[in-house]
Amino acid sequence: MSTRWDPPKPSAVRIYDVLLGGRDNFDADRKVAGELTRIYPGVPGLARENRAFLARAVGWATGQGIGQFIDLGAGVSVRAPLENIHQTARKTSKAARVCYVDNDPYAARHGRLLLTGDGMTYAEADLRDPEKVLAQTDVTAVIDLAEPACLIFGLV
Repeated sequence: MSTRWDPPKPSAVRIYDVLLGGRDNFDADRKVAGELTRIYPGVPGLARENRAFLARAVGWATGQGIGQFIDLGAGVSVRAPLENIHQTARKTSKAARVCYVDNDPYAARHGRLLLTGDGMTYAEADLRDPEKVLAQTDVTAVIDLAEPACLIFGLV
């Protein structure tokens, strides 16, 4: 992908992880998150509210019979007590399929390492090029566009 993984350089994906209380980040990310929080102390709460909204939205979609999700700009996986899209979706639909998509190579590598089980994948792609996203084998391996699918733009 065009984005190079550079731990000393802050990344929006990892800064969001810091704001959520995650541990999949680097000093540069923590420094920027600290500065954001200093300027606006409510920013970590907003990040958590965003995750809570995503959980409600995915729960609603599965309740409507949607069984597959493409999470565009997915970032890195979150840790308990927060839930990832596949965890929320599978509470209602055990067969739910999820493809996470991000153009950040760290997020993609990290996501591929953490995802285990059928019906889940992580694609390194840029949501600004939807044709390429939907043509990726990582996407087509779990998402059947002949069936209803939910596109998630959680924090882009």
